[in-house]
Amino acid sequence: MAIRKNLMGIVLVGATGLIGCEENNVSYKGLEKAEQENAKDDPFAYGTVIDENIDYGDRVYYALKFQIGNDVYSAGIEGENYSKRRLNALALAIEPGTKIRIHKKYLGNNRFEEDKVGYLNIDEIFVLGK
Repeated sequence: MAIRKNLMGIVLVGATGLIGCEENNVSYKGLEKAEQENAKDDPFAYGTVIDENIDYGDRVYYALKFQIGNDVYSAGIEGENYSKRRLNALALAIEPGTKIRIHKKYLGNNRFEEDKVGYLNIDEIFVLGK
C-alpha cells in the first residue's frame, strides 16, 4: 500500500512538472513574438561586413561592403575631420565577418542610390564585433 502511494505521488509530481514545462514553453513563444514585433520598431539595421578597402595617400580613404538582409551595400566612409573617430582606427576594428549596426534612416535614397552604392559618415557605423 505504501509503495502504491509513493508511485501515485511520483506520477502526480511528474504530471505537474510537465504542465509547468508547457506553460514555460508558451510564455517563451510569446516572448519570441514580442521580440519580433519590437524588431519592426527598431530604428537600427544590423549587418555583416563582407569586404573593406583602405587607401593611404594625401588623406585616408576607407570603404566598406556590407550586407543587411538580402541587400549588399558599398559605402565610402566620410567625416573624419569633425569626429573623434579615425578611419584607420575603424579599419582596425572592422574585418570581413564583423557585425555592424547602422541607423535605418542612413540607408535611404539620400545616401544610397538604387544600386546600393553611397556613403556613410564615420559616426554612423557602430561596430558590434564578430
